[in-house]
Amino acid sequence: MSTLNMISQVVLAIFAIYLTFKFLQALRLVPNQYAHIVERLGNYHKTLGPGFHALIPFVDKVVYKQDLCEETLRLNLKSVSQRIM
Repeated sequence: MSTLNMISQVVLAIFAIYLTFKFLQALRLVPNQYAHIVERLGNYHKTLGPGFHALIPFVDKVVYKQDLCEETLRLNLKSVSQRIM
């Protein structure tokens, strides 16, 4: 085998591994109590709910992962009641 043929096969193999990695990154599993915000080409596209989703590689990107769990707030009841009256 010539060196040029060998180099081209190595470059092709690296490119194939890169593409496979990108396609696997495009598969998303959104857990319960979460929502993922997706941008397509820099603009808002949709919100992904819980479940399995496939994005378009190189076009779609998850930009934010929102936690939907309830949060408790501690309030000082005296100050709240005084403001109402």
